[in-house]
Amino acid sequence: MHTGFVPIAAALLLLTSSLGLGQADLPPEAVRLAAVKQKMAAFLARVPDYTCVETIDRSVEKSASGHATSMDRLRVDIAYIDNKEVYSWPGAGSFEEKRLAELVGNGMVSDGDFALHTGNIFTRDGAQITFARDEVVLGRKAARYDFIIPSLSSAWILRSSAVTGGVGSRGSFWIDADRLDLLRLELDAQGIPAGLAIGAVHVSVDYAKVRVGGADVSIPQSAETVLDDTNGTRFLNHVDFTGCREYHVQSSISFDTESKNAEARSRTLQNMAVPSKLLLLLQLDNPIDSATAAQGDLVRAKLERDVRTDDGVLIPRGALVTGRIRRMEKFDQPHPHWVFGVELTAIDFDSKIGEIAGTLEHIDPIHGSDVRLISNLGAEAMPGVGILRINGDRFLLDRTFHMQWRTIDWKR
Repeated sequence: MHTGFVPIAAALLLLTSSLGLGQADLPPEAVRLAAVKQKMAAFLARVPDYTCVETIDRSVEKSASGHATSMDRLRVDIAYIDNKEVYSWPGAGSFEEKRLAELVGNGMVSDGDFALHTGNIFTRDGAQITFARDEVVLGRKAARYDFIIPSLSSAWILRSSAVTGGVGSRGSFWIDADRLDLLRLELDAQGIPAGLAIGAVHVSVDYAKVRVGGADVSIPQSAETVLDDTNGTRFLNHVDFTGCREYHVQSSISFDTESKNAEARSRTLQNMAVPSKLLLLLQLDNPIDSATAAQGDLVRAKLERDVRTDDGVLIPRGALVTGRIRRMEKFDQPHPHWVFGVELTAIDFDSKIGEIAGTLEHIDPIHGSDVRLISNLGAEAMPGVGILRINGDRFLLDRTFHMQWRTIDWKR
């Protein structure tokens, strides 16, 4: 078994040079590495053609407890555009120039699992790569390579509150010995600045081939990020990538894929301004089950009563109001309960659509559930988001759930 430092650029140069040694004269691990780099470069060039749904399950482990407690679940769309990962709420129609942390607003999130870490290793200068040994990974014969990326050559940035710092990485990746597909990537942050109050970060990503748009591509299937802060708390995120599909800027991406909405999506909608201080009596249109729902999921409700002004009916009964789940956090202390938040975003009726924001003023009691409206969460309060505290290990909001909202004049 050969073990030694094999720079990627040097391997490619030797492999492609017509003046130097032939491929048969190179160590087999160098040949495999060069071929993998070429495949990864082709993959990263195609990544902007794909978008996936990213589901993030977040948990936290206190040093004293020794076990992880589930916190919440997030769901976003992710794409890789202009050498960076971009995000949106599922079906929002366009990706935003925001980091994932800015979109989500609270808790630990991590960028880079989809494409940035692989780009850091395979397309940027500075990665020092060493063949380690042959192993079996995911039931397949694999070649393991170890790597080091110094901070100055890395694009990995950690953020804690308002403090940011660039870090290097040390880790390993595994490639299929026969097909040369990337199977797994693991890395640890190196040189973490003291001001971040972060002790360690470990990331692992598993890859698999997926049929997308008539082609087989190796893309991330799942990832885990483990962050230990300097106070002894461990934060754990498990990520699944699903629903991967081709993405084009001109594509029309809907709020959901239900066929009953196809006609509505094809209509030409007239934008309307929705005044503030309107009373909206709403009935939930899609059930929300804590066992399957996630932050970012679409919420639909129907207007139960006409909204009238001095000029008559402004918004008719039955108008569709859409929004998003903005908080979905579970707590075990002092007893099991959920903090659930919903935000209104739009109202649609008679070929008209308007952007809305509102304040949740009242909810009807829910049979068999202890639910109450939280009016103030201090620094965690989010304008336009109605917050509920729901006791129990699980909850279900069905189509009998009623809410009273008041529109406000607030721009996102």
